[in-house]
Amino acid sequence: MRSHRLVVAALIPTLTYTGSTIAAPSTLRVVNTAASPGEPLAVSVTMDGATGIGALDVSISFDPEVLTFVEAAVGPIAANGMLRAGEVSPGKLLIALIDGDGFSDDGEVLQIKFRSSQVAQGKAQLVVDKVTAHDAVKLTAIPTTAENGTVIFAKPSIESSNEIPPPPPEESVSTWIWAPAIAVVFVIGLLLGRRAKPNDTEKVQR
Repeated sequence: MRSHRLVVAALIPTLTYTGSTIAAPSTLRVVNTAASPGEPLAVSVTMDGATGIGALDVSISFDPEVLTFVEAAVGPIAANGMLRAGEVSPGKLLIALIDGDGFSDDGEVLQIKFRSSQVAQGKAQLVVDKVTAHDAVKLTAIPTTAENGTVIFAKPSIESSNEIPPPPPEESVSTWIWAPAIAVVFVIGLLLGRRAKPNDTEKVQR
């Protein structure tokens, strides 16, 4: 009986060792982005701890009154991947990335371009509703966490609205100074001309 127990105990480490390994978790992060109202902007989406990811699906929500989706592109760490992105409803963006070889690195995996409203102000949230990742070889799910991002709109500069207008050009100033002097010279010349010219009375007397 004791011998059977020893055999079972010896097999336990072997069974534990040959079990399937769990992929290390990765993190998807929407980077906070500064923007100006009415201007286009590009939001970077990065990954930390990506290892052999062959498929990545991301769902992001945003305020359609503030932001308008334009397009999405793959980042450097997934340069060989194929991407599909689009709105399934106003303010609801779905992105699907496939890489047959799998990508493994830390860095930018996606770049999402928006156009902001002319009246945008304060902050606009980019919320990751769902993210799933799968291994390129085993097709098993890779645990992935997500961090939301924020678009921060710049406030109008107070100094720019209170700027002192520049002085008039030097030419206009010089013209303003010399105009009266020219008029005075013209009048003096006219008076001297009249004095030099004999009047009709003097002609009759001669």
